[in-house]
Amino acid sequence: MYYFYLCGLVYMGLVFKCDKSGKIIKILENNFFDSIKLKEFDNWLDFIDQENRVKGEFFVKEIIETGFAVNWEINISASGKIESCHFVGIKENRFILVFIVRNIGELDPLLDRFMISNRMKKQLSFVKEIIQLKNTDDNRYLNEISSLNNELINLQRQLTKSNIELEKLNIQKNRFLGMAAHDLRNPLSNILNLSELLMETSGKLNKEQIQFLKYIHDRSQFMIQLVEDLLNITTIESGTIELKRKLVDVTEMTEKNIELNRMLAAKKSMELIFSSTLKPTSQIAEVDSRKIEQVLNNLIFNAIKYSKPGNDIYIKLEEKDDTIIFSVVDQGLGIKEEEMDLLFKAFRKTTNEATGGEGSTGLGLYISKRIVEAHGGQIKAESVYGKGSVFSFSLPKYKGNKKSE
Repeated sequence: MYYFYLCGLVYMGLVFKCDKSGKIIKILENNFFDSIKLKEFDNWLDFIDQENRVKGEFFVKEIIETGFAVNWEINISASGKIESCHFVGIKENRFILVFIVRNIGELDPLLDRFMISNRMKKQLSFVKEIIQLKNTDDNRYLNEISSLNNELINLQRQLTKSNIELEKLNIQKNRFLGMAAHDLRNPLSNILNLSELLMETSGKLNKEQIQFLKYIHDRSQFMIQLVEDLLNITTIESGTIELKRKLVDVTEMTEKNIELNRMLAAKKSMELIFSSTLKPTSQIAEVDSRKIEQVLNNLIFNAIKYSKPGNDIYIKLEEKDDTIIFSVVDQGLGIKEEEMDLLFKAFRKTTNEATGGEGSTGLGLYISKRIVEAHGGQIKAESVYGKGSVFSFSLPKYKGNKKSE
């Protein structure tokens, strides 16, 4: 136990060095907290009175952000009782130096004892000036800071409580949307199937009835897509998105998806033109093929939807460093510069209208972004309004030698 003296008086205090999490790296002085049995590798925040824990965390945060924290009053739980102590903290490279005393008057000699570097001397001098201000009659400024600090802590507690409540509500919202979408999917599929059956026998219907039937078919198709998107988004938002990864030949997967969209493109007199510069050793990726096909299908469908009849669409596969890049290039409407920020956000749509009257849920690109990022890739868009757009996403190459079966 060490004591230090000034003018015949004994000054006692605790000084230690800790990391940003509060773990003690080294105890430099401890001559009045023996009852706590502080030792290295303890977290000093554990010895704070429970009601002051948040205040202690803010004390550390202020040191990290500003370089120091001056004269914080924090309650310590020691020997079965609570003591109010004065704290000063100073950032020292990657660590924090913490000074604790019972009485404010003991801080000045304690700080003098630990003036180590020139940089720290400047910080300590500034800290001591503030403490001296605290001891003068004109301490309104510091009292106001203390009051604001306490108010900030209370607001932080309220914010934490509100965030917890909002998280609970968000979970309930996702659960409700998932249940509603799931319950709607089957009856909507039945309506769609029945409308398709009736359309096959449309020879018995007049022109107006055929138009009504086509409307029922198109709206049912749109609503099923909306339901599927809602199911996807509730899964993604809940944080439970699961990837069933397997080794996939990306060229085969892309060609297969293009074939599925050829009929849709043909209805608007479009060609889907595919090209690849991938090396044979770069054909394989370890992905959830169903989800990546969902992304690719969404980009191709959007290109068809927002392109004028007769304009071809180009699908490209390239490689860059350790990634495979999928690109869909159209000569369509393009996107206004001020509307580019709306892309990849849920329920946000540009002012562009589909050239064939197709519907949009405003969720496809948002879902695509989340799927790509879950695979460790990135998705982006480039566009010139009136000339066309390029939507592309990247996936990490598979670094092994096995090929998908």
